[in-house]
Amino acid sequence: MAYLLTCSIKLEPLQSFDFAHEVVIDSSYKTLTDTATLRFPRNIKLRNANLREVLKKGQKAKLSLGYDGNNKELYLGRIVGVKPETPFLIEMEDEMWTLKQKNVSKAYPKVSLNQLLRDIITPLGIVYECSQDINLGKIRIEKTTIAKVLEMLKDNYGIYSFFIGEVLHVGTPNLSGFDYASQSPIAFDFQKDIPKDSASLSYVSSDDRKLRIDAVGFTTDNKVIKATIGEQDGEVHTLHYYGITEEAELRQRALADQKRMQVSGYKGVFTAFGTHIVKHGNVVSLKDNEYPEREGNYRVESVKTTFGLAGFRQEIELGARIS
Repeated sequence: MAYLLTCSIKLEPLQSFDFAHEVVIDSSYKTLTDTATLRFPRNIKLRNANLREVLKKGQKAKLSLGYDGNNKELYLGRIVGVKPETPFLIEMEDEMWTLKQKNVSKAYPKVSLNQLLRDIITPLGIVYECSQDINLGKIRIEKTTIAKVLEMLKDNYGIYSFFIGEVLHVGTPNLSGFDYASQSPIAFDFQKDIPKDSASLSYVSSDDRKLRIDAVGFTTDNKVIKATIGEQDGEVHTLHYYGITEEAELRQRALADQKRMQVSGYKGVFTAFGTHIVKHGNVVSLKDNEYPEREGNYRVESVKTTFGLAGFRQEIELGARIS
């Protein structure tokens, strides 16, 4: 069965249009900012509008992609660059771009995550979701963009920030799931849904899998405790824990997580058609008639979407196997 590629692209202040030479979207909860690019023929005009003159940095952009007119919104963001190359290039960032334009100065002898977000995010009118209230201890911020503050939370505390649409999500992802994403598995059949020879996956048994856990613990009075467990030459995972009382407790919790992660499963990326839309945080279920014992459910770490003359593809990076 053949599918007709269709799209709806809205770039302020223009009306929506339904074509592009190429669309590329890079999305991951780990990168703070989701990016996208659009490519068109160099001298393109839309309704007699010269794109280079009309499109300005900071204007809103919305990209909806699909087949046969059944388009799904895959990207919402801002224009950050217009380059009259061959082909014509438009660069975009999601709403994190707005937080890169705002500087903030704050000093706290002691502050919680929710208080910090109320102080720096709420005045901007941006909706945010944060289900954890973590004690951050003493923090001093001097003329730093809000985006840099969120990056500091990731680097120092393992707290991730990212936009889903216009809502900012802040928290610590865990092995069992993400609050912001649907937990209903999206099924992919290696023989039906994945282009031949497009997967860069390796299957590792639980016996052969080597893990190293770099555990970082924060006590109730915000002291930092660190411990490393597992194989020194294994794949490295940095995990953060809060409300720790001593190193023994930190090691115990890290060992429990290591046991949960020490399972057989795939590592790497695979490419799928655009018939099943996948976003980071979703669960994908992999089915393989040739190796049925390898079937399982996996958390999605990132998705790179390409759309245009070469078709509609999603490069999906697998995270932890959860069942």
